[in-house]
Amino acid sequence: MPISNMDEIGAQRVFDPLYIILDTIFLELLLTVLIVRKRYATVLFSLFGGVL
Repeated sequence: MPISNMDEIGAQRVFDPLYIILDTIFLELLLTVLIVRKRYATVLFSLFGGVL
């Protein structure tokens, strides 16, 4: 393969929508548990870390 064709290769990831939905549900449950147990600092750091 010539080096000139190397710029056409791109990284792709395809996730099953079920995994995305299950991950979202898990994160919402974890966030709820942290709020109920009054771990507000952990919730804030988690949200800020998720944004990064």
